[in-house]
Amino acid sequence: MTVTEIRQESRRVRSASTEVQQGGLQGRKDDGGDRNTAGKPQKWVLREPGCANIQGSGSQPKHAAFQFPPLDEIIQSLNESVKGHSTDTTVGPSLHFPEAQTQATMIFKGVNPSASPPAAPTIDPKLLSVAQPPEQVMNMDTDAPDSTPSAPQESTSAAVASGSPDNTAIQSSDSCKSTPAETVSEVVWPAFGQRAFTGVDAKTIEDIHSTLAMRENHLLVIHEAEFNLCLPQQRTMDDIRAQISFIDRGYRYVNDAEIRLEELRQVVLKIEADSEAKATRKVLLDQRRRLTKEKESLLKVMADKANAEVMLKVTDIVKQLIELDQVLNLPRATKTTKSSNAEKKGGKRLESVGTGDDIGNFKSDPDERKAVEGFNNMTLEQKTDMAAKARASIHAFMKSGSNSDLNVGHHQELRVLQGLLPEESLRSTKLAIAIHTTSAKNTVCRFHKRHQKTRIHDSVGMNVVEGVGYPAAYGSLQDPVVPPDGFMNCGCLIEDVLYDFYFWKTWTATGRRPDLANRSESLKYDILPPRIRAFVVDMFKKFTRLTLNDLYGCYGMSRTAREDTLAMVSAKRLIEGWQKSTGVGVTFELHGNSSEAKVEDVGDN
Repeated sequence: MTVTEIRQESRRVRSASTEVQQGGLQGRKDDGGDRNTAGKPQKWVLREPGCANIQGSGSQPKHAAFQFPPLDEIIQSLNESVKGHSTDTTVGPSLHFPEAQTQATMIFKGVNPSASPPAAPTIDPKLLSVAQPPEQVMNMDTDAPDSTPSAPQESTSAAVASGSPDNTAIQSSDSCKSTPAETVSEVVWPAFGQRAFTGVDAKTIEDIHSTLAMRENHLLVIHEAEFNLCLPQQRTMDDIRAQISFIDRGYRYVNDAEIRLEELRQVVLKIEADSEAKATRKVLLDQRRRLTKEKESLLKVMADKANAEVMLKVTDIVKQLIELDQVLNLPRATKTTKSSNAEKKGGKRLESVGTGDDIGNFKSDPDERKAVEGFNNMTLEQKTDMAAKARASIHAFMKSGSNSDLNVGHHQELRVLQGLLPEESLRSTKLAIAIHTTSAKNTVCRFHKRHQKTRIHDSVGMNVVEGVGYPAAYGSLQDPVVPPDGFMNCGCLIEDVLYDFYFWKTWTATGRRPDLANRSESLKYDILPPRIRAFVVDMFKKFTRLTLNDLYGCYGMSRTAREDTLAMVSAKRLIEGWQKSTGVGVTFELHGNSSEAKVEDVGDN
C-alpha cells in the first residue's frame, strides 16, 4: 500500500468509529497470535457455551460463535498495521477515539460460563444525540504527505510505537469527557432526522436512545470486522467464513434494531397526534379561565363597593328576576299549524325560521318579527341546539375561509335573530360580509334584504345623501355581477353595513321613564334606513375614532372588557387628533398598575 492509500484507509476507519460516543467490544486474543504478521495464520481464543476456552488456528476453527477482540486491541493493531505497511513511521497520527469506552461489551452470541460474566454495556443515551465530527478526532491532510501532525497526535503515535501497554492510543473513559446533549428528547433518527419530541414520556425516549445506541455499536463492530477482513493477511477459508458469519449476525441484529425503531416511531406519531387533538380543547379552556378570572375580579370589586348604589342595583335585579319568573310560568304559546291564519300573510305561506334559501330572484324573506317571536318561544334546549349548529358552521368558515362552509340557513338566522351568537358573529369583518352574502353570491344589507324593491340611491331621491352609493345590481350563479370596489350588490357601502351590523348586535338602550331607567333592550328586529345609518356611522367615526378593525378585533373578551378596551383606544385617538389639529400637547395618563394602564390600538393586534 502507498502512503496515500494508508492515510485514506486510516481516515475512513476513524470516521466510522467516531459516530458513536460510547461503546466497545470485549473479547480475548491469544498472546501467541499476531494478526498483522504476514504469512502467519491468526490465533484466537474461541469460546463455546458450556466448555472451556479452546486454542485453535485459522486452519482448524473450533468454535460455535466468533467473538471479536476488545476495541482497544483492535485500534492498537490497526495503528501498528498502518505503521507496518509504511516506510515512514511518521506518516501520520495513529487512530484516536476519544469517546470510546473500552469497558463496554458488545458480544453478539455466546459467553464463557467458566469466566466471569462480562460487564453490561453502559451507554449514556444523552451522548448519542450529539455526533462529534471526524475533524475533531483527526487532523490529517491527504494532499500534504509531509505535513507534521499536531502534538497530541505525535504523542499518541509514539505511545503506540513504544508498544507499552500503559501507553495505548485509546484514552480511558475517566479521562475523556463527552459533550452532553442539550436535551434528552433530541434524537438523530433516520425516519425523522434530528428533532425534539414533545409530549413523549421519558421511558419511550430512553427506549429510543438505547435502541439507537445498540444499533450504532453493532454497526461499529461490523465496520471494524469488515476492515479487519480486508487487511492484507494470510488466512484460511475457515477463518474467513467465521468472520463473515460473525458479520452476518451483526447485520441481523442491526435489522432487529431497525424494526424496533419503526415500532417506536409509530408510538411517537400516535402520542403527537393525541397531543395535537388536545390543543383545540386547551384554547377553549384558556379562554374559559380568562373569563372566569375576570368574573371573579369583577365580583371582588362589587363586594368591595357595598354602598347604597350597589344595593339599589341589586334590588332592581331582584325585581327583574321576579318579573321573568312570572313570564316563564305562563303557558307556552301554541305552535302554529298549516291551517292557522297566523302562518299566512297576503295568502302566501311563510317560511320557517332559518330555512330561507336566498337564491333565484330574491323572493321575500320570512317576516322577521315572526322569526324573532318564534325564536323567543323556543325552549332552552332548542335554542342551545340552534346555537351549537350555527357555531360549528362559523368555526368551519373561520378555518377554511370559504362561504360554502357557512350554511345558508345560518346566514339568515345570524342576520335576522339579534340575540343569536352576537359575539361569534363579530369574529372578523370577513365573517360579517359572508353573513350578508346570499347563495347566489350577492352581498345584500339587512335593509335591502327586507325592502327588496327599493331603488333609491344618492342624488336620485329627494336628498343628495341617501346612504346608498349605487343602484342595486344583482346576479346569479350562472351570471354573477361584481359590484364597485368597496360596495355591495345592493349599492350600500360595505363599511356602513359592517358598522350597522356591529351596532345591531351589541348596542342596547335603557328605558326613559324613571322607573324603567335600569331596564335595557336591544334593537331586536329594527333596521336603520340607509340615510339614517349614514349619519349614525359618520358621527360614530367622528366622535370615537374607532375603526372596523377595532370593533371586530375584540373577540374572546367579555362585554365589560370590550367596552373598557374600546373606550381607552377611543380616548387615546381623540387626544392624538386634538393635538394634531391644535398643536397643543396633552399628557394621557391612566392611574393603576402598568398592565392596566397600557393602551394599545386593538386594530393593530
